[in-house]
Amino acid sequence: MYKLIIISIVLSWNYCCLQAQPHTSRLQTYAEPFNTEKDIYMRKVEKAFKYEGNMEAIKWYSTDHLKKYRKLKSKASKLNYQAYLIEKDSLGNRSKAKRLHTKAEKNRNLANQLFARYVKKGDWIFNHTPHHYMVFIAHPSFSTEYGLSIQTYNTKSVKRYYLERLESDINIYYNIDECPKFKVQVMEVEKAVSDSIRMLACLAVYTAAYMDPIHTKLDGTGYTFMFESKIAVTHDSGGLRQRDLESVFERICEAIKTNDYNQLQSLLPTVNSLLAEYRSLTLPGQIIDIW
Repeated sequence: MYKLIIISIVLSWNYCCLQAQPHTSRLQTYAEPFNTEKDIYMRKVEKAFKYEGNMEAIKWYSTDHLKKYRKLKSKASKLNYQAYLIEKDSLGNRSKAKRLHTKAEKNRNLANQLFARYVKKGDWIFNHTPHHYMVFIAHPSFSTEYGLSIQTYNTKSVKRYYLERLESDINIYYNIDECPKFKVQVMEVEKAVSDSIRMLACLAVYTAAYMDPIHTKLDGTGYTFMFESKIAVTHDSGGLRQRDLESVFERICEAIKTNDYNQLQSLLPTVNSLLAEYRSLTLPGQIIDIW
């Protein structure tokens, strides 16, 4: 009797989950409320992967370093405006106006010196810390996060194209206050392969739509797709075509991990099929910002 009750509950649960799943190829636009637990986690994961856990770079690109610079520039503008009002008045104190112009110039010079120091330090950080152009990150519930980056390097005579698999040494969600370290594995590929994978991530993000995330997500793996500053998300409890997209990126990561170029080549027909599918989801006249 109890077995029948348990079986009935399980079947009902599975049916409800299937009914609630989104029957679409589109990913979901990332719309997590600012500063929620998930939003803080997602932002940390994105920055950690982009800068390979380098805290100096993460801090630099997360902080408004130009705050003091903008304050000095604003002060200079206000002083100049006050001087202008005095000069406009025929009875205005000309010596006071001159003093205000002098103070304004001093603030402007300090701002320019500060900005030059910011640029110099920013250039140093850019040249001495890793920067990964992530297109995909997987978030397993009970293992470490991993992702895919695409890089282009210019040599004297030719451009070289690389796929990079990054994996954190800790599960960032459960160790949100710790600094992860990353294992990076690299595979050189042809331009056409790099372009196809990059464009697939791009179209998956550009065709994403807002959906109320009502379907149940019990553990499993979440996925983040990125292109430039745009983000879309999905989960392995999603629809079948979404699962195809998730799976091909998982298998690309696996091919890099095992250094199996033949496996990567075998995935290209699926990549091209998905490219056609996601290209068909773009709106008429939609501009895809890829450069």
